[in-house]
Amino acid sequence: MFSLRILAIFALVAFVSAFVVPQNQRIQTSLFANCVDTLATLQGPGVCWGSEGVALGHEENDLKGYDNFGTFVNHLKSTGVANELAGAGPFTVFAPTDTAFEKTTKPITAEVIKMHIVPGRFTKDDIKQDLPTLAGKALKYERKFRMTFVEDAVVGHEDNFGGGSKFPVDVAADNGVLHAIEIGRASCR
Repeated sequence: MFSLRILAIFALVAFVSAFVVPQNQRIQTSLFANCVDTLATLQGPGVCWGSEGVALGHEENDLKGYDNFGTFVNHLKSTGVANELAGAGPFTVFAPTDTAFEKTTKPITAEVIKMHIVPGRFTKDDIKQDLPTLAGKALKYERKFRMTFVEDAVVGHEDNFGGGSKFPVDVAADNGVLHAIEIGRASCR
C-alpha cells in the first residue's frame, strides 16, 4: 500500500511536469498583425491647437487630435515596400508622423522609405550604434540631451505639454518593432 501511494505521487508529478513550460523558454504568441498592419492602426502623439487657430472654447495647449502614421503607410504601399515589410522579418521601423511628411519637399521614393527600416528587432534601449537599413545605408545613432537620435530624428520623444504627449516606442508587431520618430522638433510649446 505504501509503494502504491508513492507510485501514484510519481505518476501525478510526471503528468503535471509534462504540461509545465520551462522557465528559460518564452511562450510566443501571435499578435496577428505585421508591421504595416500595426502602423495603420497605431495612435500617434497628441497634437495641440497651438497659437494659431484655437477653436472657441479651447486653450492653446488643449489636445486637438493625434498625429498618426497614415501618410507613411500610404508611401509604404505605393512604393511596394509594404510587401517586403510584410515578410517574416524581424524588422525595426522608424515611422515618421503625418506632420513630418508635410514638412518635406523631397520626392518619397522606395529608397527613402527603406531608410526608415532596419533588419532585426531593436527596442529603443537596444539602439546604441549606427544601424544598417534596407536601403543599404546606415542610420547614424546619437545619444544627446537624454534622448536617442537616428539621423537627427528623435526616437520616442515626450512632449510635456499639459498631460504630456508621447511618441510611441517599442510597439510590438508579429514581425518586428515600431518606433515613432519626431523630425525637426516641431512641438506644442
